[in-house]
Amino acid sequence: MDGALAYAARPGGWMRAALACALLVSSGGATGQRCTFVTGSLSPSALQFGSLDPSLATDRTAVMSVQTLCTTPPPPGWSFQGINGNAPLRMRNSALDAYIPYSVAVTQTAAGQPPRDRTWRITATVLGVDYQNAPVGAYSDVLTATLLP
Repeated sequence: MDGALAYAARPGGWMRAALACALLVSSGGATGQRCTFVTGSLSPSALQFGSLDPSLATDRTAVMSVQTLCTTPPPPGWSFQGINGNAPLRMRNSALDAYIPYSVAVTQTAAGQPPRDRTWRITATVLGVDYQNAPVGAYSDVLTATLLP
């Protein structure tokens, strides 16, 4: 999955940033715990930060929601890996060896009784201070979210 966006030259040297998100379920976990992603909740669209204007350097977020089906409590854990690094997660410039770090958080937004669906919000954040001096260009990463039952 490729989340790269074409660079559009604009006054102020704006950048475009996107994350493509792949969702996986691990085979490990607590005894008896089984979780799967609900197919209809998976969106092929990337997490889009849009244009990052270094002259403003404001924090930007991108959000997506997914649903899981877990047969037993407790709620699953999450693990994230990016193809451009994990400590920290980071997006890579498509033309240069330059990176912008970002973070990911998950919150549960709705829950039913097991084995009901749980809805999760995945929020990616890039801090303004982390891109204010970054070279202009298109930045992307492929983020893999693993559901840990």
